[in-house]
Amino acid sequence: MWQAHFLAQPLSQRLAMAREIRQASEQRKGTQTTWADVDTTAAAALLQQHSAVRLIHGHTHQAAEHPITESTTRCVLSDWDAGSTPPRLEVLRWTAPTQEGTHAAPARITIKKAPSA
Repeated sequence: MWQAHFLAQPLSQRLAMAREIRQASEQRKGTQTTWADVDTTAAAALLQQHSAVRLIHGHTHQAAEHPITESTTRCVLSDWDAGSTPPRLEVLRWTAPTQEGTHAAPARITIKKAPSA
């Protein structure tokens, strides 16, 4: 197993390997213009199958709220990189539905971004 082999290496070597992999990834991102993304048709089918209206997932290098159909969306969270400019540190907050008067208020999703430096 590659994991056992990797973990058997000294920590300094593992950290060096991680830095090299991250550096290569950053270089590729600098020249890459297209990214793998969610299959919209499959996402719509999955949401319908589970009677859901929102798909929330980790980053695909396109952090935002994207419409899937007229009534469904997907919420893509950014990666976490405090060292970037501006920092990418989104937090998802789910507010449970509440009763307001005679009408129920729906659940709300808020994405909070880190303040710009």
